[in-house]
Amino acid sequence: MREQQAKDFWSAYLKLILRKGQETTIVNPFEEFRDSVAKGGYESVSDEEYANIYDQVEELSVFWQQRPKESVAHIVIEALSRTHLYEDEIQDIAGILAEASERTNYTQQMLQEMGAEEAEKRMADRKKQNFRRCRRIIRKKNGSKRNTVSKVSTKKHHSMTQTTAGHQS
Repeated sequence: MREQQAKDFWSAYLKLILRKGQETTIVNPFEEFRDSVAKGGYESVSDEEYANIYDQVEELSVFWQQRPKESVAHIVIEALSRTHLYEDEIQDIAGILAEASERTNYTQQMLQEMGAEEAEKRMADRKKQNFRRCRRIIRKKNGSKRNTVSKVSTKKHHSMTQTTAGHQS
């Protein structure tokens, strides 16, 4: 794939993913190309230019795996799985994403998307589930039965969850 075509592809599809467009269905470019050819869209193009366009469309359409349309998420995953990356390139991409993650509060973002009432309910449910999960871990670690978790352990958990909750950005 040519560099400019690759930049255009990655830019467009990453933007779709980042704007919650992962479920958007995109028609296979080869299907669109074939329709355009049938309608006479390439009659005035030289054979050399036609061959060039054909090759580019054919290369891009590989990500659809011969399907007429596919979701953006599938296309991006397929493209990533077929892209040869060296270890240092993977680390560079991971570094860029890590920097972006540091300035992103995922929990707050999720809560804003949900709305206040739903968010409060979900957070309360999550807190209960996490508390129960921690109690099971403590019981398993100590070989204890269901209701024999020490008060010290539950107090530590409660103070840890309060401390963690206070560190939201």
